[in-house]
Amino acid sequence: MADNRKHECNSERVTSKNSKDNGLKAAQVGAAIGARFGPYGAIAGGVAGFIVGFIVDEVLDD
Repeated sequence: MADNRKHECNSERVTSKNSKDNGLKAAQVGAAIGARFGPYGAIAGGVAGFIVGFIVDEVLDD
């Protein structure tokens, strides 16, 4: 039974890591798009892209 719990915990970590990876990819895209509007646009695009990427990944995961 202890092995089963440990395995469940590891799968949660993998899911969390995948969410972060997708959020980072979306942040890169958002920053690239925002860079057309200057440095503040790149920052805003990166933050918005990370948030949207993380939320979309969570919605699609369920």
